[in-house]
Parts: sequence; structure tokens; C-alpha cells
Amino acid sequence: MVIILVAGLYAVMKMNNSARSAELPVYGMVNSFSLIDQDDQTITEAALDGDIWITDFIFTRCQGPCPKMTGKMYDLQNKFSDYPDVKFLSISVDPEYDTPDVLTAYAEKFDADVQRWRFLTGEKKAVRELAISSLKLNLIDGTENQSIIHSTRFVLIDKKRQIRGYYDSNLPDEMSRLVSGVEQLRREDDLGRRNSDLGFKSLQVSLH
Repeated sequence: MVIILVAGLYAVMKMNNSARSAELPVYGMVNSFSLIDQDDQTITEAALDGDIWITDFIFTRCQGPCPKMTGKMYDLQNKFSDYPDVKFLSISVDPEYDTPDVLTAYAEKFDADVQRWRFLTGEKKAVRELAISSLKLNLIDGTENQSIIHSTRFVLIDKKRQIRGYYDSNLPDEMSRLVSGVEQLRREDDLGRRNSDLGFKSLQVSLH
């Protein structure tokens, strides 16, 4: 029994070292926020707990990059359709126009699975704080002569609300890197569960 246990611990240590070598950096934490989704339900930072999130900032009247960004988010939705712990978040930077009803129509237009892909709106100040202060993305309000300027990067958030990556949605290589990042986070999570299970079994053996 002891030999088997030691062999198991050695195997897990090797997997741990391999996982750490490819571990994604941590850029910070998602701060507290309160917005509403396309169903007019309040969503706070607590809703992110326990899932991997791919996040972007868009607005429905956007004539620039937003339709392409949303199309790529749709591709990711399909890519990870078998992974219920991978979810998607699109946050409007034009919240005064993008009401829940407008976001619902936008979600339908892009065939979004709203059980896994949420569209958020709310107070402009709250959106700006989430984009700039929390997720460290640029956001400049529009004027009569200039449209809203916002980041085209996707943000990868892990199950602990930690920011783990930024990916330029305009670059195919970056999108491939995002897919790899999601898979890495799922491996980290799986390894964490294995370590927990092994620790529990080790405790059981020591007690016996």
C-alpha cells in the first residue's frame, strides 16, 4: 500500500511540474461590479466564480470591429460547446442605447447560447470601471464626430476570477493562443482536483 501511494505521489509531482512550466500568468483580479444582463437580471463578480470566462467589450451600433469580434466569440462558443465550464461575456460600452431588449435581439442575431454567453449593460460609470480599472482595457467615450473607441482584445478569466490572458481578436495566431489558454486552465483545474483527491486518499491511508 505504501509503495503504491509513493508511486502515485511521484506521478502527481511530475504532472505538477509539467503543468507549472506551462502555467499562464496572473495579471490581476476582477474587481467588484454590478451590471444587468440581456434578461434584465443583476450580475455581479460572484457570477464568474467556478467557470472559465472569455470576455470582450462591444456595442450593438458598432460599425467597426464589433460584428467581427462577436462572430469570433460565436466560433469560440461552438469550439467549446462540450465544455460547460467555459462561458462567454460581452459587455456593452454603449449602455445608454444597449438596453436588455436590444442586447437580446443582438444575441439572437448572432445565435448566442444565452445559457453560456451573457450580454451585459448598466450604468456607464460601472462599465468604465470594469473595463479600465479592473480589466485594464482602453475605453474612450464617443462624441458627435467620433465613435466609441474600445479594446478589441479578448480577456481570459479563470475560475477564481483571476485575469490570465489578453488576446488580440484581429490576429488568428492570438485566437489560437486563446484556445490553448482555455485548455491550459482546464488542465490546471483537473490537476487541482487530482491533487485534492490524492491528498484525501493519503489521509485515509495514514489513518489506517
